[in-house]
Order: sequence, then C-alpha cells, then structure tokens
Amino acid sequence: MLGSSRRVHVPPAVKIHLMNQADLQSIVDFAPDPILVADSQDRWAYVNEAGCRLLGRSRTDIVGRRVAEFLSADDHRRLPEWKTRMQRGETCIGEWSLRCREDVWLPVEVRTRMIGAGRWQAFVRDVSARKAREREQAKLLAENEAQRHRLQAALRTALRERGELLASVSQGLRSPLAELVLSADALEPLTADQEGGGAARAAAVSISESAERLARLTDDLMDVGLAVAAASSMLTLESVPASILLAKARKRFDPLTVEKGLNVTLDANIELPRVDVDQDRILRVLETLLGIAAQHTPEGGHITVSAEHGADGV
Repeated sequence: MLGSSRRVHVPPAVKIHLMNQADLQSIVDFAPDPILVADSQDRWAYVNEAGCRLLGRSRTDIVGRRVAEFLSADDHRRLPEWKTRMQRGETCIGEWSLRCREDVWLPVEVRTRMIGAGRWQAFVRDVSARKAREREQAKLLAENEAQRHRLQAALRTALRERGELLASVSQGLRSPLAELVLSADALEPLTADQEGGGAARAAAVSISESAERLARLTDDLMDVGLAVAAASSMLTLESVPASILLAKARKRFDPLTVEKGLNVTLDANIELPRVDVDQDRILRVLETLLGIAAQHTPEGGHITVSAEHGADGV
C-alpha cells in the first residue's frame, strides 16, 4: 500500500556491532596522537583531529593529497623501502620531517604498518621539543669540550712557565754560589798561619761546605724545572670518570694486597664527575699512595680508598 511505513528489525548483535564501529571511529577521531591512513596510491585517505592540528591544516586540505607533498626529499626516497617492509608484516619506526602549513618542517617520530588492501597507517608523534633539548645538550657539550681544551692549554702553559722559572732561578744562583765556594777555598790557606787562624779556617770550611750543598740543591732545582717544563708538553689529558680511575688503581694494587693479606675497600660514589687528567700519570700517583699505605699497614690490615665530589673537584 502506498504511503505505508514498514519497520525493519535489526538484530541486537548488529546493533552492538554498529555501535562499536561508531565508538571506535569516535575514539580514533579524537585520539590525542595524530593518526593518518594512506591508500594504495600513497594518498592520504584519513587523518584524525590531532593530525590536523599537527599539520596546521583542515581535513579537506589533507585527504586526497599525495603523501610525497608532506615529506622531505630524503624521507620520500625511503618510503618504497618502508612499504616493502610493511608488506612483509613489519612495523616500521623512524623519524620523518613533515611539511606543515606555511612550509614549516616539523620533526616527528612515525610508526607505520599495513592495514589491508594496500593501505597503511601512520601513528605520528611530535618530537620537536626533544630535538630542541638534544640541540641544547649538544651545544652545552661542545662548550664544555671547548672549555676543557682551554683549561688544558692553560695548565700546560702554567706548568711550562713554572718549570722555566725554576730553571731560570737555579741558573741565576749557580754563579754566585760558585764564587762563594772559590772564595771560601781561597780563605783556608790565608788563615793557617794567623793567630786564631784555626777558628777562621773552620769558618771558611763551613762556608765552603754550605755553599757546595746549596750548589747541589740548585742543580736539583734546575733538573726539576727542566723536567716540569718538558712534562708540560707531554701531558695527555683526557676526560675520565673519577670512579673508574680509582677502580683501575685498586685493581693494579691487587697483587700487593694478596701478598700481605690486606683488605682494601673502595669507598667512592659511582656518580663522581669526570676529571681531566693524564691517566697514566695519575694512576702512578695513586699507586704510589697505595704503596705507602701498604707499607704502614700490618699484615691482614684494612685500607680504605675514598673520594668525594668537592667544590673544586674530586
């Protein structure tokens, strides 16, 4: 009969299915993370609200356009490889640069997978904040490295200048000390036949001996100065965690601890900062200190090696 209406019975299972589909579509549409779907021709077939916000475009300005329009040249060249992997059932994860409105390039992390009929899905996450932090960290590391090199150069210069000063001072002392020794030696025979000459002769001998000792000390001072100046040009400074240095020194010390039955404890926080040192030289210093400690520790005794982070270093 014309004009009559007919009620269609929809089974409960179908109603639930339709409701679930609607709920699922709503969940995807309003998901907090951007989601895009491309068809088999690599055109965007779907984008959710978060994807629109990320790209700064409306849905109608995205859907139907080629994926290549939104990718950098390098990312577009990688796309065929990704599709081959996705067709094998793999989930591809990597970083892309997406072209947003006004040609702003946004770094993103992308996770893609095939969803059937040649279509593939992309879950996108904005990583621009992380990239900015990484750039800031890299800048700080570069500045710290430059500062370390400047400090190393200043240290070498200071050591060289100190060595040169010691050598210069000792060289300057040599001549007057030599004259003093010669004068004292010349006084000895002159005082031999004089009244009270014994005392004068003894004084001359004492002066001569003191001057000779000073001369030997001056020679030693010059040797030290030359050695310091030479060492300043041979230092090989590197940034090493302080805790690793202590552990290495402790390991080198093991044979002596076994021989004397010593118990050595390393009391150092693993979070100690890095230090700029010549590793071989500082390890020799630490070994010397441990050797001295072992000499003054009875057999079966205990030695504790500790270190802490202070205001000026370790």
